[in-house]
Amino acid sequence: MNEYQVYEQVRDLMPDSVDRGPAEMDADNGEPLNAILALLACSEVPIPSEVIDRLHEVYPDGGIRKDIDDLIAAAAS
Repeated sequence: MNEYQVYEQVRDLMPDSVDRGPAEMDADNGEPLNAILALLACSEVPIPSEVIDRLHEVYPDGGIRKDIDDLIAAAAS
């Protein structure tokens, strides 16, 4: 599965209240990882557990995992 497919899964699992505009622009520009991060950053509600589980599966460790976890924590507060 490529990053664009992961982005599509995450996008589809996010609540309707999340602004998808910035993420769609990144995805259209060939930057699916940035699109995923934009979705997380635009969320003003806690990230659904299905999204967290999927991202942790795809990005089990490393710098990007820390960025993802920081954005998840920010949305939860």
